[in-house]
Amino acid sequence: MKPAPATELGFTLLELLVVLSLFTSLFGASALALNGVGENATSQSREAELALVQRAVEICHTQPGCAAAILPATGQPVGPQTPGFGAYLRRTSRYQYTWESGGANLHLADEEAPPTAALILQWNFNENGGNTTYDVSHQHAGALHGNTAWSNGVSGSALHFDGNDDYVQIPHSAQLDITGHALTLSAWVKWHGAPAAADHWANIINRNRDHEWGLQHSMNNNHFEFFVETENGRTFLYSTTENQAGEWYYVVGTYDGTLLRIYVNGQLENTRALSGALLPGNSSDLYIGTNSGKYRDFNGLVDTITIRDAVLTPQEIAAQYHAQKPSGSTPVSYWPLDENSGAIAHDNVDGNDATLQNASWITGALGSALHFNGADGYAEAPDASNLDIANELTLMAWVSTEDFRTAKILQKGDWDGYGLGLDIWRGWKVHVTTADGAKHSLRWQQDNRPQLHTWYHLALTYDGNQLKLYINGSLNNSAAVTGTLKTTGRTACLGSDAGAQKFFHGIIDEAYIYDQALTTTEIRDYYQATLPANDPVTGAGALISEWHWDENAGTTFYDAQGINNGALHGSAITWTTGISGSALALDGADYAAINNSNSLNLAGEQLTVEVWVKWSVPPSSAGGWANILSKNQTLSWGPHYQLQHNSDNSHFEFAISTTNQNNAYLRSTTTITQGQWYHVVGTYDGTHSKIYVNGILENTASVSGNLLSSPASVYFGAKDGSSRYFTGVLDEAAIYALALTEAEVAARYAAPQP
Repeated sequence: MKPAPATELGFTLLELLVVLSLFTSLFGASALALNGVGENATSQSREAELALVQRAVEICHTQPGCAAAILPATGQPVGPQTPGFGAYLRRTSRYQYTWESGGANLHLADEEAPPTAALILQWNFNENGGNTTYDVSHQHAGALHGNTAWSNGVSGSALHFDGNDDYVQIPHSAQLDITGHALTLSAWVKWHGAPAAADHWANIINRNRDHEWGLQHSMNNNHFEFFVETENGRTFLYSTTENQAGEWYYVVGTYDGTLLRIYVNGQLENTRALSGALLPGNSSDLYIGTNSGKYRDFNGLVDTITIRDAVLTPQEIAAQYHAQKPSGSTPVSYWPLDENSGAIAHDNVDGNDATLQNASWITGALGSALHFNGADGYAEAPDASNLDIANELTLMAWVSTEDFRTAKILQKGDWDGYGLGLDIWRGWKVHVTTADGAKHSLRWQQDNRPQLHTWYHLALTYDGNQLKLYINGSLNNSAAVTGTLKTTGRTACLGSDAGAQKFFHGIIDEAYIYDQALTTTEIRDYYQATLPANDPVTGAGALISEWHWDENAGTTFYDAQGINNGALHGSAITWTTGISGSALALDGADYAAINNSNSLNLAGEQLTVEVWVKWSVPPSSAGGWANILSKNQTLSWGPHYQLQHNSDNSHFEFAISTTNQNNAYLRSTTTITQGQWYHVVGTYDGTHSKIYVNGILENTASVSGNLLSSPASVYFGAKDGSSRYFTGVLDEAAIYALALTEAEVAARYAAPQP
């Protein structure tokens, strides 16, 4: 028979009976033992099991120093946690337990509980005093050594290290022995002094000197470094940002079994190949502010360290940075909706947790999300003073609707509050009520209603003078509104109007409330940073950037989406007549460049690149290429994605690199003629790459895996600004986070023919 699983402290449930029997002797017969509970007692009825565990929790909860919390599938404790008895149970039954605050309500889910989510260890350093810091589960306490002190952090307090024998030591545990092929480390860091000259590096977080992984600060170039050791060796990866003393940086390293990646402030900065399984820590402790040899001491502040045995996506990392960043605007409530199980949607900022009623978990724009049935499903957070906002306001959420109705998406109060919503006739809607009782609404300014089953990013802002509606990072509608907002004692709801009416039918993800009016730039940056890649938006959201080149003068060109503007480089750049308006004329030494951004750094399984081309001179040598659109890898010779002109046979080529195949290129069949316009499109959908010329599919290849992202810029007319120059005219280029269909490509070709 399969043995009962262990608790977080290493007990099996049967072993825990012995512990509880001690409570019987100490506190009397009321300290009930859990006879028959657990996977060794599968014949136990669900109801009887619930009664037994409920009683045990109630008894433990009433005793001094005793705290019991049944963890849901996320691995996060629910209810009070103290460093006393610590009976944290994870799957002590074949059923899944969740315990609501106070222990009054214990629930069992269906028999087949969802698998335990990826391990997350997190230290927030918010004790702000004492010689011990606790992780969020209170199971991995760290002792402060030397003169380690408390200081103001990104959020709450943080740890200050003076670079001389200050560190935190966390005893070894099985959870630190991550041995698979997935790891994410993150930390907020503000350094004050460079590493000591003799050491060259200062460790931020470090496990073990032999089988190690960690984050550190490099003396030589003021860069951050992520390092991992697997069965195939140890590899180090530098960031490219030259970080400055006295500034906060969010540093993240990920390993997925094939690549190391390092991110700074939500941006991917570097990648490096590495394979093999992570190695166990040989009982090594975890160190913060130094390494396991107690040298390489860090000088500065460290806040909010997390360790995961999973790989966060670029979009998830960007969302974490946006939610936590210390400068600029900070939300009063943020529901990431990433629990993926349980009856609580946690507010990651201020504890305004929402209780689910007939709402279910589903894959979202980023991680998991909530699905609402349109009949009686919602998630409700109690009224809180910080949600009774009177002056400035911002609401944001990713949303996908499954039908058209009048419904609420994120709502505080009823008709007398503020919210994001859906109008049955016009589509997306926002509204506020001012203190004089007047109601003010804005509706989506679009000819058609939103597409069903399609992700949209919605935002409302109010600054005391104007109410604004943003769709997919762009201002869509605005109106003059003045006065303070009406405050109520009503609850905040996702998916309904106070749980009573106007139920939403669809998916909601990444919901925010601010007591400030975010700027247009901040909303655009957030949309750009979190644009879903693995589950991309379609319609307006799928079009990342579009360049018409209709400026007809100057050295700057603009993205019609307002996100990725670029600059022209070269001494003889000219503008000419294009297929629609003006176009770029390149002479074989000129090019156009756009700096890398999260929206261009696609890492999922969906892509379309498009451009109109007229070549006048072939590439300079036999066997050569001229790049039309190019985004390259920085550490390998393959592209991220590109379109090019091949000189051997005057064909076009589309090339991508994925996690399964580097430089997967595909050649068109049309022999292209000098001086003629061609519409060239390359697409990738996770299983095939395709190339189209003039609206016709010309070639297909089997390719799989996620796009191999890169921090490189996007170039038009050159490979990297120094080689493979294109000579001719370019016009009407676009990049999508979606593989356009054959019909959609044909329609794009038919629209602006020369």
